[in-house]
Amino acid sequence: MRFISFLLLVITFQGAAQQSSTIKIGLFDPKVTESGMILGYEGTSPIDERLEMGWSIDWFNKSYVDKRLAEQFNTNYANDIGELNELRAKTNLHGFPVLSVLRVNIPFDQRTQFYVIGNLGLDFLLVYYRDFNNPAEDDWQLAVDFGWRLGAGVKYKIGSRSDLFVEFNYHNSEPSWEYEVQEQATLTTPARTRVFERSYDMSGLMARVGIKYFY
Repeated sequence: MRFISFLLLVITFQGAAQQSSTIKIGLFDPKVTESGMILGYEGTSPIDERLEMGWSIDWFNKSYVDKRLAEQFNTNYANDIGELNELRAKTNLHGFPVLSVLRVNIPFDQRTQFYVIGNLGLDFLLVYYRDFNNPAEDDWQLAVDFGWRLGAGVKYKIGSRSDLFVEFNYHNSEPSWEYEVQEQATLTTPARTRVFERSYDMSGLMARVGIKYFY
C-alpha cells in the first residue's frame, strides 16, 4: 500500500502542471494526543470545469506524555512507577502528511462553490522521545504509514484570482515503530533487550480556513 501511495504521488507531481496554490490553517484533533494547530499547503490544477488534481503537505506539532507507554513502563518496571516513567514517556511529534489531492467542485452561484475532497498518500511522523536510561536526553525516530483523508468545504470568490474557504476533514493513519530498551544485567537476571511497540493513531477530525489563489 505504501508503494502504491508513493507511485500515486509521483504521478500526481509529474502529471499536474500546478495552476493554483492554497494556504490552510486550522485545528487537528488526532486520537493520540490533544488537538492543536495544523498548517497546510496545497497545489492543484484543473482537469475540467469540475475536477482538480494535485498534491498537499501539512505540518502538525504536539508535545505530550505517552500515557500508554508510561503504563507499559509501570507494568514492567514497577520500581520506577511515577515521575520517572512519565519523564521517559515524554514525546514530541512532528507530522508531515504528503498526499495526492482530488477535488470535485459543485457550483452554487457565481461566487460560491461547495466541494468534496479526497486524499491518499504517506504520513511521515518525526518522533522525538526520551532515552530510557538517560531521560534527560532526546532521541528521534521517523515512522511512516499509509494515510487517507476525506472532506468537504465551501469556497467564496473574493477576486478574479482568489478564493476564501472553510473546510472540514477526517484524516486516517497510524504510523508505528519498535522501541528497544537495553536492560542491564543484575544479580538475578542477565542483560537483555525488551521491545515495546510505539504506535501513533493520527486519525481524527480537522477544521481549517484559508485562501486559494490562481496563477
